[in-house]
Formats: sequence, C-alpha cells, structure tokens
Amino acid sequence: MQPSLQFWIAFHAVIAVFLIIDLIYWEKKEKIKFRDSLLWTIIWIAIGLIFSAVILELYGVEEFIKYITAYMAEKMLSIDNLFVFLVIFTYFAVPDRSKHIVLLAGIICAAVFRGIFIFAGVVLLQMFHWMVYVFGAFLIYTGVKMAKRVEGSVDPQKNKAVNLAKKLLPIAPTYGNGGFTVKQEGKRFFTPLLLVLLAIETTDIMFALDSVPAVLAITREFFTAYTSNIMAV
Repeated sequence: MQPSLQFWIAFHAVIAVFLIIDLIYWEKKEKIKFRDSLLWTIIWIAIGLIFSAVILELYGVEEFIKYITAYMAEKMLSIDNLFVFLVIFTYFAVPDRSKHIVLLAGIICAAVFRGIFIFAGVVLLQMFHWMVYVFGAFLIYTGVKMAKRVEGSVDPQKNKAVNLAKKLLPIAPTYGNGGFTVKQEGKRFFTPLLLVLLAIETTDIMFALDSVPAVLAITREFFTAYTSNIMAV
C-alpha cells in the first residue's frame, strides 16, 4: 500500500509543526541547558519510534522491523555528524543564540537532499540489479574510511563551498543580531552564519552518501527508508 498525496502532505505538515515548536522553544531560552537538550532528545526519539506504528499498519511486521533497524542505524551514524558540527561551530565561533537556527535550516536542507538521494537510490536498484554490488562496495569503502578517520580531519577552512561563497558574496565580519543577513552602512550583507550553514550542509551531503546506501541495504521501500531517515535526522 502506497501512501496517498494527502498523507504525504499531512506527514510533512506535522514535521513542520514540530520544527516550529522546537524553534520557538529554543528561541526563548537564553542559555541551553543539558536537561532541556536531554528532554527534547527523548521527545524526538519517542516521536520517531511512535511513527513505527504507521509503518506497521501500512506495510506489516517485516517493514516495521526494517524501519526500526534503519532508524537506529541512522541515529548511530548521526553521532559522527555531531562531532563535525562542533568542529564547525568552534571554527566559526558561532554565538549560542545562532546555533539553533542554523541547525534548523540544516535539518530542512538535509531532509530535501535525503529525499532526493533515497528516491534516486530506490529507482536505480529497481532498474539495475547490479547496483546492489555498487552500494555494497560503497558501504565497505565507507566503513574503511570511517575506521581511518582521525580527529581534526574535518577542516572548514578547506571547504570549497565556503571558500567560493567568501569570494562571490558580500560577507559581514560579524554575526549582527544572529540572522543570516545584516544591514551595514545602508547595504545588505550576509553574516558568517551563511558560511556555517554551507559548511554544515556540504558535510551532511557527504554523510548522506554514507547513510543512504546503508538504509537501502536494509529496505528498498522508499516510504520506510525516507521516513526513518527524516525521523532520525
């Protein structure tokens, strides 16, 4: 059973509402506390696991198990993302008040790219069976690469997208009020927060190239693969 267009609209509308609630909550916080972060982590995990009931209803027990497996796999892979994001935030000296908004923007962009990559992967697997071996080889390569990865291997200074943006766009030296743009001397400039977003998103795309083959090795059902990734992200 394939979800209807109305279901897809409702799904993304609910996710949008949750993100808005999350944004409003953190915007009111002057300082991020561990207790608040832990609470919201539990809430998001609970939502992701509760959604598995939808998979069970639509696809049955087998796909339900695949959803849980894919969800947990993406959660484990995302731990690596967090350390990279911390490196990026430290490098750009991002103010605390700006971290949440750039992460939220990054989540939205990540959802779009994950959807595109997963859809393309599913189509390729349906059209060409030999793509299974390509994805398998890519997973082995990814595992070896992650095993050899050492701390400090991520250098935002060498990010090509960031360096290109510095050359082509008017970038202000300060973060201003914490947004993506600021007005100085009657002119509109981008703040360094745009560079942070570019660094985070290009890094997430590289991580997506790792995680998408992993989730497609678990399930080839687009709905299960996509929703498990979105819920985990």
